[in-house]
Amino acid sequence: MVNLNSVLSGLTKSLTEVQVGTDQVSLGYVREYQKDELLKHIEVPKISIKNVGLKLRFAIENVQQAEPDRVVLDAVNKEWVDIIQQQVIPDIIKKITESEVIASVLTQSSILSLYEKIPLPQLGLKEMLIENQKLNLDLSIAYIENIIRILPDDLRKKLPAIERIKKTASVVLEKFYLQEKKNLINSYNVQMAMQTNLNILVDKNSLATVPQEQIHELNIELDMDFIGGVENEQKE
Repeated sequence: MVNLNSVLSGLTKSLTEVQVGTDQVSLGYVREYQKDELLKHIEVPKISIKNVGLKLRFAIENVQQAEPDRVVLDAVNKEWVDIIQQQVIPDIIKKITESEVIASVLTQSSILSLYEKIPLPQLGLKEMLIENQKLNLDLSIAYIENIIRILPDDLRKKLPAIERIKKTASVVLEKFYLQEKKNLINSYNVQMAMQTNLNILVDKNSLATVPQEQIHELNIELDMDFIGGVENEQKE
């Protein structure tokens, strides 16, 4: 039994090591050619892996579902916070002030950097995303209130009282939350899937004991790509 992620990552690692090995061989010949008055005018042969195709036959032994951890929850939470900062708040201010200019100011990097001082609202587990809409909206409104309070005085004076902002925020937030909830849940599912361990059987003897309908085939196509030379990277 092996882990599917280990198989795939091991495959890419091995192919990269093969390419590195051929590069090192070619480099050795470059040095030899440079020493010879005739050979130094001839191109050094080099082998490059362009693409590799293979078929993996396997059966699933078991699936180890990871428990939601802080990394997953923070990733989803960050998506919602970005929506609040870059879309919700400007939309609220635009509705209240009817000013595109003030709304656009709130998306400038100098203003967005101020938001880093405010503790983020924590949306929590997927079930909370689905079932606890009111709590999520309350946390988000409190977050927006904190942001408004730390805005520069000259900008803050152009805005109405905080209670009016909160009232408009509840309407705008609900619209965005209902609009984005599905995407947030999908993001949560993707994050969790990336942490799921799929243990598989690949050797012939083990597969021989598995019913044919439980055997899967995965066609893998790998294309080798290259990054810039180390010397060029260092100069940049």
